[in-house]
Amino acid sequence: MYRLLFFFAAAMAGAETLSLPMEALPGRVSTHHYGLRVARAAIEEAKARVAGAGRLPNPRAGVDWRPQNRLNPAAAVFSVEQAFPVTRRLSLEKKLGAQQVAAAVLEVRDVERRLIAEARTMAVQVLALEARRALAVEQVKLSEAVAKAAGKRVEKGEGAAADAAQAELDAARAALEVVRLEGEMKVQSERLKPAVGLGPADGLVLAGK
Repeated sequence: MYRLLFFFAAAMAGAETLSLPMEALPGRVSTHHYGLRVARAAIEEAKARVAGAGRLPNPRAGVDWRPQNRLNPAAAVFSVEQAFPVTRRLSLEKKLGAQQVAAAVLEVRDVERRLIAEARTMAVQVLALEARRALAVEQVKLSEAVAKAAGKRVEKGEGAAADAAQAELDAARAALEVVRLEGEMKVQSERLKPAVGLGPADGLVLAGK
């Protein structure tokens, strides 16, 4: 039990809360989205391979030891071998590789554009839900005040019990709406976190309208 609590505390200690303005969202997705980072690393690796494709292989050194015989003394012959391609294979490989890398760069840019658009859509939904939640909270306060006033009128014999019951029902419905909106906000926020490089334990606060 204590070990589980320790792991939980360690996980919470490593969590972060990111306050992200809407105008900073595209840059955050571009630099922190895990898939984009992996794709760019693969492209850099491919560029390195292309750079090496146009080079000749390293020369090979050799040693030939010739033992002494009756006619010749012992001798060691050193040699260096360099392989040359009989065709333009190396230059063709480099040209083809460069074209493939350029195509991959364009593909990653297109994916980046779509990921940013999706992240913006989710962020707008979160902010819209937050605005609706704020209105719902005000509705709860208003409904509770109306229900309280209706209850006092019933106690004084100045109002109908049905009106007070309806006011209490309206307040309960408004409170349920707040809970529902908070649940939707949680779902959308969890969907948005991976796009900005956050884990499930991290917090995300969006700023903007």
